[in-house]
Amino acid sequence: MQNRNYIEHYKLDAEYVDYLNPSKFEKEAIRRRYEALVALSRPGKSMRILEIGSGGGEALKALYNKAILYFPLDITAKNLPAIRRKAFNLRTLPLTGDAFYLPVRDASIDIVICSEVLEHVNEPAAVLKEIRRVLSVGGRAVISVPYKERITYQLCIHCNKLTPTNAHLHSFDKEKIRRLAADAGLTIVHQQTIGNKVAGRFYFNIAFSFLPYGVWRFFDRLFNFVIPKPSHFISMLE
Repeated sequence: MQNRNYIEHYKLDAEYVDYLNPSKFEKEAIRRRYEALVALSRPGKSMRILEIGSGGGEALKALYNKAILYFPLDITAKNLPAIRRKAFNLRTLPLTGDAFYLPVRDASIDIVICSEVLEHVNEPAAVLKEIRRVLSVGGRAVISVPYKERITYQLCIHCNKLTPTNAHLHSFDKEKIRRLAADAGLTIVHQQTIGNKVAGRFYFNIAFSFLPYGVWRFFDRLFNFVIPKPSHFISMLE
């Protein structure tokens, strides 16, 4: 099922949804995903980092104190001024644009972060091709998506039509990401699951929010070894 008017839908969503103030539960889950994405991508001094779908700017904490140039990009400008204000000491240049037509030059970006975006777009392969276009030689992309999600449908408040829950159009597993990456001319360098649906029910992220990322990640892997119910999936591509 395609979300044909996705641009207008997401602009409306930005007016209704407060991405700058997620619930405590969601905020901790987002924080850990960005810690994983940044740990994998290893941003270095003076690197240019483009985030597709910057939302409420949750990447900023994971990128704190990095000597980089950060381009948060969203389809609507609503949250971008707030992201720039809370950018700490990061050099930040907000952009508005569509993931299918990124407003940057070919081979101009060192790292692309694309967290929880591909499940929303009609053609994920086209977005990956656009990511490949903007990556510099030796550049890398880190992508996170819900893992093996069951797609359900709800009545949309905007158009009064049956619409995928949370506007998620696709479900992903490791093999599907590999195929999409190959079609886009990208190579999978690393893949990992993160988060655990069962642990989430017991508010693991909130109870152990004080743990440094490395320790938290140990317990996260342990949960998924004992009860293999990962909630998200991360890939690094070149």
